[in-house]
Amino acid sequence: MRSYIRILIEEKRKWYKTIGTRFCPAIQSHVVFNALGFHHLTYSGSGERRNDIEILRRVKLLSLAISVICQTQNVSKYSSETNKQGKIIEYWKLEKKFKGLEMTVTVILRRIGKGNIIFYSIWDK
Repeated sequence: MRSYIRILIEEKRKWYKTIGTRFCPAIQSHVVFNALGFHHLTYSGSGERRNDIEILRRVKLLSLAISVICQTQNVSKYSSETNKQGKIIEYWKLEKKFKGLEMTVTVILRRIGKGNIIFYSIWDK
């Protein structure tokens, strides 16, 4: 099982690196797909490795992230906080229902300070 996960992660990582940026109409800005966003698929915010089932789920959903970002017209939730260095961290939650797949996919975007807005996370209901 572990080797299957490693192979899948590497295949998705190669594809992910080709995405670059995409425009998001919900926030009227471009979203950058960088290494931090991919890292968060396999590790939690506290730095712990996610379990294999969770990693597989998120990596398989990754191909839907572009659709959520490019087609969602409204932000379902916005929040911000200040980190220990005094920088504002902003989060946007986008959701899209995929009727053919019978699921709702959630994407989280994040910006630290005046940096780029990045793809940060994905999950499904």
